Amino acid sequence: ADVSLDLLRRAADAAPARGMTVRRLDFTDRGQVAALGAFDVLVASDTLYEEAIARATARAAHDCACQCVVADPGRPDGRWAFLDELRALGRAESGAFAPTRVDAAELGAFQLGAGLAAATIGIWDETGPG
Repeated sequence: ADVSLDLLRRAADAAPARGMTVRRLDFTDRGQVAALGAFDVLVASDTLYEEAIARATARAAHDCACQCVVADPGRPDGRWAFLDELRALGRAESGAFAPTRVDAAELGAFQLGAGLAAATIGIWDETGPG
């Protein structure tokens, strides 16, 4: 979602010395993911709204072999599909989503759509092999 990219760009702009690059990426296209080469960190935000995209996010997390952070506002079916795909890829110890408080005032600056209001989001964070 554009709000996710805006938030990531704000974070990147606040820490220019880290040299972060933010771009939209289609996780369903494994070739596009592979063409970007090596990553230090892969961040996926609000990608678990549909089973096919949740599973593609899991494949990208698996393939990138880097630290992955996945943020989700609370879609149980998408989370299940994401974790199920990781298990199918041999990542049985794939972790869980940890509830993380968000600042409603900060989020109020962005249009979340469909009346979405969140006090917490789930964060899945795993360091890949390396």
